[in-house]
Amino acid sequence: MSQLEFTPSEAKREHINVEERKIIERMLREGADKGQIARALLRDKSTIKREIKRGSVIQRRQNPYISRNPSVPDYLDEIVYRWDVGQRVYEEHRQNCGSKNKVVAWLNESWGLGYCSTPKPKKMTKSLKY
Repeated sequence: MSQLEFTPSEAKREHINVEERKIIERMLREGADKGQIARALLRDKSTIKREIKRGSVIQRRQNPYISRNPSVPDYLDEIVYRWDVGQRVYEEHRQNCGSKNKVVAWLNESWGLGYCSTPKPKKMTKSLKY
């Protein structure tokens, strides 16, 4: 796809969804670079770069080369992208978005009461009988 075929106006202006995260993981496993992934998803290259950074984890695998030399590590660390990690981090960050209740924020700062802006639901211990 040439530069004339892909223009920024065609790019999506919404958050990356789960299906796109799965495509990113699959394409990275297949060896595609960030530019190829961006073109396939009609996204900017920097968006893909940030998503890969968000969903990357260090995985440890056993070293296939067994050695008696203590300087040779038994395990090798590699950085891999996982779509589920990217989705979890995205959802955690979205919890901090939006308007904040100013009264609750003031109470938390001034009094240190630890109020929460949304009440947690209570568990029902008994079933209702009619």
